[in-house]
Order: sequence, then structure tokens, then C-alpha cells
Amino acid sequence: MNLLSRTDMPPLTYANYLDLEKLLTLQKPRSSPAEHDEMLFIIIHQTYELWFKQLLHEFEKINQDFSAGNLFGAIQIFWKQ
Repeated sequence: MNLLSRTDMPPLTYANYLDLEKLLTLQKPRSSPAEHDEMLFIIIHQTYELWFKQLLHEFEKINQDFSAGNLFGAIQIFWKQ
């Protein structure tokens, strides 16, 4: 699917590409009474989870390259890190 050629989607902007409207509503402090640093805790740990997701994405590509006998492709992933 080519995101740039879809006609049923709004124009591609930074905000809608990253789905910022949804992303910025995912931080929901739960402490009672409210703790100021809870927002920081949530954002830091959500960020860690996103980095872990990226690592898994990279490892999957490395695994695919190794399985296909593409050693150069697998090594390239390590060099870009």
C-alpha cells in the first residue's frame, strides 16, 4: 500500500501520519491523589516499550535475512544502529 496515493485518507501531515491525536491521549495517570511525576513515569515507560517494539522489528528483519541466506542484509541492520 502506498500511503501517498491513497485517496480515502486526509492529506499526509506529521500529525496524522503519527496519529498524534490518539497518541497524546494514551497517558492516563491513575494515582489518587494526583502525583506530578506520574506523567513523566508513564511517558518514559511508554517510550521504552516503543524502543523494544523497534528492536523486535529489527530482529525480525535480521532473522528473515539470515533465513534467506542474505548475510549482507542482516549485517546491514547492525551497522545502522
